[in-house]
Amino acid sequence: MASTEKASWKEDDDVKRVKRPRKVSFTDDVALEPSDCITLHLVSLAEGMEGGTDAASFSPDFLEHIFGEDRKIYGYRGLKIDIWLHALSFHAYVDVQYDDKVKDVEHGKHATDLWHIFKDAFGTCLVEDRETFVQNLSRNNLKISQMLHQQGEIVASWMDLQDGGGGQSIFRTAATSSHIEKEILHLNLNDSGIREWHAHLTPLIPMFIEAGRAIEQDDPRWDLYVTLQRGSVPEQENPWKLVGFCTVYRFYHYPDSTRFRISQILVLPPYQGKQDGLHLLEAVNLAAVQQECYDVTMEDPSERLQELRDCMDAVRLLSFEPVRLALRTMIASLSLHKVTGKCNENGTQFSHTVGSKESSVVKLGVFKDKSWLQPSTDLLEIARKNLKLNKMQALRCWEVLLFIHLKDWEDHAQELFQELLIWRLKVELFGKSQNSKAGHGKLVVDTENEYGSSKTFLMMKMVHISRDYYSSREEFQNLIQDGGEVDSKVDHDTVLQELLLERLEEIKCVSEKVILHCKSHGIDLCR
Repeated sequence: MASTEKASWKEDDDVKRVKRPRKVSFTDDVALEPSDCITLHLVSLAEGMEGGTDAASFSPDFLEHIFGEDRKIYGYRGLKIDIWLHALSFHAYVDVQYDDKVKDVEHGKHATDLWHIFKDAFGTCLVEDRETFVQNLSRNNLKISQMLHQQGEIVASWMDLQDGGGGQSIFRTAATSSHIEKEILHLNLNDSGIREWHAHLTPLIPMFIEAGRAIEQDDPRWDLYVTLQRGSVPEQENPWKLVGFCTVYRFYHYPDSTRFRISQILVLPPYQGKQDGLHLLEAVNLAAVQQECYDVTMEDPSERLQELRDCMDAVRLLSFEPVRLALRTMIASLSLHKVTGKCNENGTQFSHTVGSKESSVVKLGVFKDKSWLQPSTDLLEIARKNLKLNKMQALRCWEVLLFIHLKDWEDHAQELFQELLIWRLKVELFGKSQNSKAGHGKLVVDTENEYGSSKTFLMMKMVHISRDYYSSREEFQNLIQDGGEVDSKVDHDTVLQELLLERLEEIKCVSEKVILHCKSHGIDLCR
């Protein structure tokens, strides 16, 4: 059996081995995937580092920022890297073990310098000595817990359900009972101690948020929302653990308001699946309402985060009386006029019945201005003022509510919904002209704008790109964002149909979760 050597952080080549295995060469299989070697451990007690139940272990999702695009570790055999993180202060200790290591340059490569790599990744929060790290566990628990509660404001607190359901939403009033298991604190980065502590969290961002980067801490407009969980050991030790966090930037909105932009939100893997991400989003929206900000936007959310946001905001709209009234009105109108036709780009042609008598085919301007797929301007403004929903997010959630109320109707109504959804996709991708060649090679795309304009857009010059470039919705949107023009030989209807199916799948997934939530909480669906 090959001997196991614990690596020295100084990478001392004079370390003596009890048994010297054969020399490792770069010609051997020693180009390792970091994800196969690295395990993260959250720990708040010394017993956790010895196999106790206090530790929670998991793997990072992304390591390109540490090991580069190559994402390889060279020159080691039998490599194992354990990264121990304090569950509240996020000081780090890295334990590297391996069977053997290449010393000399071979084939133009050195063995990967792990010490400098992790030093660059974790910075000042890296503790070199294991004993020092262990000794500071309890001390850091008390120090950081006191600082966070002194500097922060408790905006929510709740108990986790025993079945892992994640507690109730929206939040109850914050409490001070020692039996509260979880709480959310609102912190501002103006305080130097909070900035230093937040800097310890930043190494996690690129590990779990794709292309995530550290924020500029010196900007006073940054706010931090953190979820803490009380541990199971005696209360006097203050065994709080960090569950997740969310960074929010407060943009100025003319003339005297602010606009919240959610920049990063992360729930650590051991705590996922208990609605802690939902609670963080709710806390930010609650703060936006209380502070009377203009609205809330989100910076480049992942698909899972966007789905979570859609579910939350659809439920909020469905619980908002002006929206419920608008839905009832729409349903009553549809009950009187049974839709039996399809819409086209110029408007909607359909037969309708009043009672049992069918009238002649007519063209309704109401569908021409896409009223089916968006609420009225007045309703959008009311939702923004009361719920802080920006227009684009409100429209996404309105589509979900329409689907919920139309999914059990006759096929004609569902077909009309799909036709109108295509119309909306055309507007989203090509502007109101709905034509990729409109404007002689120019493209207009509506966008969100953190600076406060209620209507903003991008106008781009386009170049010809073949159909093979965009076989999926994501690739097609990349094409649009890059300013490309679709080849004239491409069947645009086929592409839009693919986008439609993807959007319908998104809507269906969100609607199912919204219906389940409403049934479990006794919320009337207005159907």
